[in-house]
Amino acid sequence: MKASLKKTTKTFSNNKVNNTRLRFSMKNVILLFILILLISLVLYPLLVLVIKTLLINGKLNLKSILQAFDAGALRSITNTIVLAGSVLITTWVIGGSLAFIVVKTDYKYKKLVDFFAFLTFTIPSYILGVSWIQLTSKNGYLVRLVKLFNPNFSMSIKTYSLTASVIVLAVHLAPLVYFGIKNALIRMGDTFINSAKVSGISKVKIIFTIVLPLMLPTLISTGLLVFSRSMANFGVVAQLALPAGKEVMTISIFSALHNQNLQLVCILSLLLMFISLTIYHIMEHIANNKKYIYDYAENVKPTTISLGKRKIPIHLLITSYFSLTIVIPLVTILVSSFTKRWGVDLVLKNFTFNNYLKVFSGEVALGKALLNSLSYGMIASLLAVILTSFILYMYKNYQNKAIKLSLTLAQLPIAIPNMILAIAAIFAWNKYPIKFYGTKWIIIITYTVLFIPIILKQTQGIVNNMDNNCENSARTLGITFWKRYWYLYMPQVKNTLIAGFLACLLISFREIPISLLLHTKTSKTLGVMLFNIQSNSYGLEMTSTVAVITILLSIITSFIVQKLNAKVSERHGVINKES
Repeated sequence: MKASLKKTTKTFSNNKVNNTRLRFSMKNVILLFILILLISLVLYPLLVLVIKTLLINGKLNLKSILQAFDAGALRSITNTIVLAGSVLITTWVIGGSLAFIVVKTDYKYKKLVDFFAFLTFTIPSYILGVSWIQLTSKNGYLVRLVKLFNPNFSMSIKTYSLTASVIVLAVHLAPLVYFGIKNALIRMGDTFINSAKVSGISKVKIIFTIVLPLMLPTLISTGLLVFSRSMANFGVVAQLALPAGKEVMTISIFSALHNQNLQLVCILSLLLMFISLTIYHIMEHIANNKKYIYDYAENVKPTTISLGKRKIPIHLLITSYFSLTIVIPLVTILVSSFTKRWGVDLVLKNFTFNNYLKVFSGEVALGKALLNSLSYGMIASLLAVILTSFILYMYKNYQNKAIKLSLTLAQLPIAIPNMILAIAAIFAWNKYPIKFYGTKWIIIITYTVLFIPIILKQTQGIVNNMDNNCENSARTLGITFWKRYWYLYMPQVKNTLIAGFLACLLISFREIPISLLLHTKTSKTLGVMLFNIQSNSYGLEMTSTVAVITILLSIITSFIVQKLNAKVSERHGVINKES
């Protein structure tokens, strides 16, 4: 009896030790660290923003919230909705038309459409705004060209207006809709349409009863993405709408912060965050319920419509569109970068290389700004890659509530405008004992928060398609956590993580709102320099010079990312539906 009791006591003791070891295993330590980090970097700043908005001295602040919605605030909200709605409709028309022509017709130059659409989205929207100013202003290239034939010509298009912002943002965001609708049309197939034709159903009825219902989830999801991006845009509206006296919510937030009206900053930021989160939730719901589109006739070769006599007019229309929206703007910026002063006659004596010499000699501090963008982007991207790789590894292999919470927190920043992330960081990290405000680290931390969901979305599709057999076998054989992570998991996601790293590095070169709100004299980035250069006694010629350099960096990095993503897709034999 005593021997049996001693054996039971020893077994209980061993189980207790094993359970203790389990609780303090490497997996749990890393998971705890990730949770603490995500709560500190993502959730805490947003909670601080919410609390500062709703409470004053511990009491509910409804009166101040209602007072904030004066005529000016309501006007900026209305302008924001008008801007985003107009951009949405325009991108639907442009992107949908191009996608239909490329997928459903025998148009010859389909790869060129893909190339120019990709190039258009690669160019930062703020730079497209610079080219708009250079083309349409009173002394712009377009006016000067027309005056060669009609000296009395005066430009009727307003350079600075809300409409100008709509045009520039629609051009920049139309590729999102184009690629989304194009992929949906390709995978939709023609089975239902051909069956309907055989049954004698009219073309109009086919469109409204088959095509549109199947395309509706894609139209809504891409449309909501365009709407939220337009609503959260700061650079273009500050550049084109503000000079005309048209304020949107992002401009109102920036102005209130500049005037130190912190209560209004909090209220408008919370409202913009709430709208963005609502839109993101709707998009996620649609994305999770649209898979039925892809279950039919994926391997059936689609039939194409012959353009016939319409081939030449359509080709001219597409050529004119891309010429006006990407070719001419790029040429305009390139030419301006070599002029002694923007607006001078385009004769040989007025061209110079001095603008580039000034940039690289340090006169306009490009070297420092470029180094800051590169270093901040690399540190933040690397941190985001490491954090994301562990989150997805654990989500794939260890399903529990803590890991699901980590994934939810990691995805949250993708639904929040960059400006709101910066505002939340200001309120969260401006006091001791942890004070990052006024240092480069607040930019790096906010970049990291911004980059985590971007890399997560890019990598999650690959991780979801990975086979768990090797992982389970390795765990059964007693192979350690680190070895499983490094030798089994990392080789499969390495290229995707590198592509995500480069994509985030590209964002750091062109990002404006976060850097603009958080930078100091010594931590200016390329985006801040591009935004401020015209106000620093330099003209559009120097803005164009910096823009050319930014465009080159953007194009090179984007093509590398595209090649890496293509390599990953080819290797795994999967289509990245998130893209």
